[in-house]
Amino acid sequence: MTKRSPLTAPVRSLAVLGLGAALLTGCAEPKPEGYDYRETHPIQVARERVTLSIELPDEGTRLNTTDAGRFRAFLRDFAGRGQGQVTVEAQDLEAAYAVLTQNGFRESELTMIGETTVATPIVVLSFTAAKAVAPECGDWSGNATFTPGNKPHGNYGCATQRNKALMAADPDDFLRAKPMSGGGAASSDAAIGKYSAGGASTTTTGK
Repeated sequence: MTKRSPLTAPVRSLAVLGLGAALLTGCAEPKPEGYDYRETHPIQVARERVTLSIELPDEGTRLNTTDAGRFRAFLRDFAGRGQGQVTVEAQDLEAAYAVLTQNGFRESELTMIGETTVATPIVVLSFTAAKAVAPECGDWSGNATFTPGNKPHGNYGCATQRNKALMAADPDDFLRAKPMSGGGAASSDAAIGKYSAGGASTTTTGK
């Protein structure tokens, strides 16, 4: 009868564990290419020219109903993502200036151009704006259930990126963040803490 060394079983067990670890290490990958959906489906920021034509009123500065609604939308768009100034082309610059400043524009936002082919009473407004170019989604050509390489599906994260691009008020925010504004977080936290504890909270302004 052959006697087994007392070290045989532990050594064999360690060998099996070592083989298993080697197999797991061989199957595991570092961070796979395409894991970060922001890189796989990037949001591009481009520039476009936004233009609006309105008609000067016969008298006063009140626009007609149709132009008034379009003008308000144009003004909001400029405030949200406009670059530089608004170019104003009109034969009657004095009347155009009065209408625009009475309806929301500041003088510093306007560049008036009188040498134009635009005929009275039409005024043409234009500005350069940031435009978000959203990624195109819906590529389901790959198999979403069989992923031996543990890589994400090619369409992973695309809808999130597309929604962000379509909802951004100012696409330039994707390139650089706006400066912080408003009150500090510390004072807000203190006021909320006092309120939660049942105490009175006070707010001071104007300093």
